[in-house]
Amino acid sequence: MADFTANYNLEKPAQSDFYNVEVQNKNMDKIDTALAGAKYIISPSGEKYKWGMDTDGLFLEEV
Repeated sequence: MADFTANYNLEKPAQSDFYNVEVQNKNMDKIDTALAGAKYIISPSGEKYKWGMDTDGLFLEEV
C-alpha cells in the first residue's frame, strides 16, 4: 500500500507495487503546480525577484 508525503501529498508506492505511470504523472502535476505558485520571492528589503530555470540551472532576476 502506498504512503504519501507530508507536504505535497505525493504518492510513494510501496516496494511491492508495480510502477504506474498515472501515479508518476499526478505527482509531477502536483510538483509543477507548487513550483508555479512559488515563482516570486520577496527579499527582506522588499525587492521582488522571479526565479527560473534554464540549461545552466536555477537563476533569479529582479522584477
